[in-house]
Amino acid sequence: MNREEIEDLIVKLDWYGPVDIQDYAIQKLIKIDYSQWYLILPKRIYPKKLWENAAKVLKGKKNKEIKSMTLDMFHWLKDLNWPGVEIIIEILQKLPIKELKIFVSKAILIADITGDDEWKENIYNVFGEVFCTQDD
Repeated sequence: MNREEIEDLIVKLDWYGPVDIQDYAIQKLIKIDYSQWYLILPKRIYPKKLWENAAKVLKGKKNKEIKSMTLDMFHWLKDLNWPGVEIIIEILQKLPIKELKIFVSKAILIADITGDDEWKENIYNVFGEVFCTQDD
């Protein structure tokens, strides 16, 4: 699938569109090549009305498939009211605790460097307990 086809499917993730079209786009995007997954991540160019279904696409992937995007998924936690955030939290919570600790630490460092106190607080509120948990 080329970039144009993928972007056409991403537009069909719109939660205001017909549910069958949304479901079709989700299923097709779950199957896209690993090298193109970054296109699914919410960006400023994609309106929030696509984010919930983009999170569903990511949920359809295996942990090992989304590992390269894990740190990017933490950006969803900048606002806990954003569409898809609950799904992203669920995905991240399924990571092995040792991996999760590494990603949580990196995300907190980025939030700290960028001065995004709300994001940092959200990460702590959602994943603070991972620092109190023994590694598996």
